[in-house]
Amino acid sequence: MRTILLLWFNVFLAASAAATDLGTRFEFSIPPNFRPSPQETRSRLRSADSDSSDLSNTKPLGSSRKSVRIGLTITGFQPCTVSITAGELLDTTVEVPAESTVEILLPEQLETVDAATHLQTPIRVASTEEIRLLVVSHRFQTTEAFSVLPAEMYGTRYVLASYDRLGPDLMSQASITTIDQPAQVMIVKDDAILQELAIPPHSSYLLEATASINDLTGVEIRSSAPVSVITGHRCAYVPAKVEACNVLLEHLPPVNTLGRAYVIPIRPDLAPMRCRLIAAGQEVRVTVGDASYVIKPGSFEEIAVSTAPLLAVGDVPFLVALYTQGFKSSRPEDSLQLPDPSMVIVPPVGAGRPRSTLSITNPFKANYQVAIMGSVDALTGLAVNGIPAQESVRLVGNGWGLVTTWAEPGRLDLRADGPVTAVVWSTGVDVDSYDGYAFTVGW
Repeated sequence: MRTILLLWFNVFLAASAAATDLGTRFEFSIPPNFRPSPQETRSRLRSADSDSSDLSNTKPLGSSRKSVRIGLTITGFQPCTVSITAGELLDTTVEVPAESTVEILLPEQLETVDAATHLQTPIRVASTEEIRLLVVSHRFQTTEAFSVLPAEMYGTRYVLASYDRLGPDLMSQASITTIDQPAQVMIVKDDAILQELAIPPHSSYLLEATASINDLTGVEIRSSAPVSVITGHRCAYVPAKVEACNVLLEHLPPVNTLGRAYVIPIRPDLAPMRCRLIAAGQEVRVTVGDASYVIKPGSFEEIAVSTAPLLAVGDVPFLVALYTQGFKSSRPEDSLQLPDPSMVIVPPVGAGRPRSTLSITNPFKANYQVAIMGSVDALTGLAVNGIPAQESVRLVGNGWGLVTTWAEPGRLDLRADGPVTAVVWSTGVDVDSYDGYAFTVGW
C-alpha cells in the first residue's frame, strides 16, 4: 500500500453539534438511478444475474459489469442482529459477527416512485449494537454510494446539494423521509415557500427540480419533525456540458451539525475537482486561501480544487459539496481510465467521535483512495490497518490536517485517538466501466 501524507493546519470551531455515522437505527429511501426501471434495464442488457430481491444471493456487488444492483453494506464491531424492513418489499434479519462486514442485495423496486403521489417505500434498519451502513446504487455505467446517517442525527432543517439540470428526466432530486411522527415540510428558496408537504410517519417523498428551478442546490427543507434527507441528481454532467453523466447520491447532515471550517480534500488523478460552498439558510462569508466569497441564503459559490487540498473558513456554518468531474474533461489519453462524476458532502473539521474507528469496505473489486481529515494530534496517532502513520506526519503547527492513502480492494481499518473523518473515492466496477462513486465515513 502506497501512502501520501498532506498536511494543512489551523484552529477553528468544529461542528456545532456532535455527529457520527455509527448508530442502531436508520431510516431512509433511495432516489432513482437514471437508467430505466431495473427490470427493463436487466431485460435490455440480457443480464445473467439472479433476482436481486433474493437476499440469499451472495454474489459480490460488482460481479457482473452489466449487473443491476442496490447493495447494503453493514459493518459491525460487536456481534449484532440487524433487522431490515421496507413495507411489503422486504422483511429480513441478518447476523453480523464481531469486526465484520456483511453485504446484502436490496429489492430493486425500492427505487420506484409513485408518479401521482411522489412517494417511495422507505427502508428501516435496526441493530442490537452500533453499526455503519453503506448503500450502493449500481447500473451499467452509472454507480454511486453513500453512507447512511443514524436516526439520532436527523434534524428539522437541511440545505440541499445537487447539480445543474441536464434534461427533463435528468434533474436534481432529494428524498425526504419521516420517522416516528408526521411532518409538515416547507421547501424554501430565497425565503420564498416553493412547496408545502404533509408527509405521514415512516413515508418518503421524492422532491424533483422543475423547469423553473434548474438546480436544487441551496434550497432549504424546513420540517416540523425530524426527517432523513438523501440529496443528489439522477444523472449530472460535472461541470455542465462535460460528459459523461452519473447518478449523484449523499445522505445530508442537518444544518445544526454543519461547521465553519472544512479541509477540502483532492484526489490528484481526478483533478481538477469542483466544490460548491453552500449557504445554510443565512448569509456567509467564506475565505479560501486568498479568495473571499459572500454567499447569500439559497445560493452557492462553485470553485475548482486543482492542485492541493483547500481550507475553507466561514463566519457562520455552511455546507460543502465536492465533485469529481466527467471523464471527458480530462486529457484525451486519460479519458478511458477516469470515471464519471461523483459527489460527497465534506465533513467539517472536528467531526467524528473522540476515539475514531473507521472500517471502510469498498463494495466493488477496485482500488480506492481515502482522504482522512482530523486534528494534527489525531493524525499523529492514526493507524492504517494496524500500521502507525505518525512517523510520516509533518508537524507544521496546531490545527487540522489531511492524510491520503491508496487502498486495495477489501476492508481498510483506520484507528485514531481523536476525531477523524474520511472521504472515499473509487473508479469503476471494471477498469473500462467508466463508473465513479464516492462516500464519506465517520460523520
